[in-house]
Amino acid sequence: MNGVGVMFAMLEEQHADHLVLSDGSHVRLAEGLIMERLGSGARLTITYTRDPAGAMIAQRIKRSDLPRLSDRT
Repeated sequence: MNGVGVMFAMLEEQHADHLVLSDGSHVRLAEGLIMERLGSGARLTITYTRDPAGAMIAQRIKRSDLPRLSDRT
């Protein structure tokens, strides 16, 4: 593994082997990682590594309870 990172993101599309985030970036799912079906707009916390080419590979994904900035008063 090339180190571990954590990111907060909003889901745009969910596929069997990868996610598309609201900023257009793609995150592959680690082999054997199975996710519950989430809807577009779900906020996520993604723990990831990078492959030798620099692509993100999600090792752990959970729904994030963090509010959007626009939700704060």
